[in-house]
Amino acid sequence: MEEGQVDFNSLIASSIHDMKNSLSLIIHALDERAQEAHLQCEAKRLNSKLMQLLCFYKMDKAMLSANREEWCVYDLLTELLLQETPLLEARDIEGELHCDEGLAWVFDRELVSGALGNALNNAIRHARHRLVLAAHCEGGELIISIQDDGDGFPVGMLENIASHRQNVSFSHGNTGLGLYFSHTIASMHRRDGRTGRVCLSNPGETGGACFSLILP
Repeated sequence: MEEGQVDFNSLIASSIHDMKNSLSLIIHALDERAQEAHLQCEAKRLNSKLMQLLCFYKMDKAMLSANREEWCVYDLLTELLLQETPLLEARDIEGELHCDEGLAWVFDRELVSGALGNALNNAIRHARHRLVLAAHCEGGELIISIQDDGDGFPVGMLENIASHRQNVSFSHGNTGLGLYFSHTIASMHRRDGRTGRVCLSNPGETGGACFSLILP
């Protein structure tokens, strides 16, 4: 397979496996009469996986491209945080937004929202009491970060992202497709010889994991 070409067969198999895991958790939660917040979290995760699968399909058919326009970053992040407010409150997690209200940037709003929504949902699942959504400009790039106060990213995941490996694994019910999706969306944003990217780090400001989407 040529470099940059999408192996759709592998992606759809991994996506189905990941969605099956979410459905299993939802069914188990219903059986145990778990709290509504847990069901909502898994439902959002499943919806995100379906959106990713649709994007992968469009990529495989060369139907997906970045529609870049100027958007207010503060408005986008506010909207994302508001959408998760009921879940944050149900799980007793304090959500914070650190962003200049006048910050604007050129990007594909729908694609970036999808990548950030997936990362935000993952952060909520692992956060204990605090989550920070922040954005700022540095070196001619927009850096949007999502930090939680959980246990942080596994060492293996940090090593893979550092070496630019996008391995798909079925271990522990985590196929890594969310990270692959975010990496793909980021790389579709290019300007002045620079390409968007995803960075993961431990610890963040909150003492846990830090996901960063960097756009040129």
